[in-house]
Amino acid sequence: MSVQQKRRPVPVEKMPMRLIVFSAAGTLLMIVLFLLSAFFILQKALSSGTLSVFAFACVALSSLPAGFLCAKGAPRHKAVFGILSVLPQLLCLVILSMVYFGKVGGGFAAVCALAIVSAAVGAILAVRRRKTKTRRYKQ
Repeated sequence: MSVQQKRRPVPVEKMPMRLIVFSAAGTLLMIVLFLLSAFFILQKALSSGTLSVFAFACVALSSLPAGFLCAKGAPRHKAVFGILSVLPQLLCLVILSMVYFGKVGGGFAAVCALAIVSAAVGAILAVRRRKTKTRRYKQ
């Protein structure tokens, strides 16, 4: 029996829900990282000049696992699903920018590029991940 015959495919009805959940998890992680960085800045442990560095780090650190998990759960076109997992995060960033600044800033293109590249790296890691083999011992 080949490896593809042994593998149980995920039912097609559950696929969109899994992808939505993993994308939402990445967005939630991004918001939590933003809140943690804001807490440290308010506690005066860090200067407010490092805010842009923290924004880039939060976006990169949340896009990577979102891209990985979405690509891992996708039946086909894994890299595309991994890259598309960034869309809810970018929508959240647009909303936050509009609320806070009143417009989308000039550095938004760089943040978008960083998020897409980070999600693509996560998707590539998920696609290239080796399957673990179970060893059978003679008894």
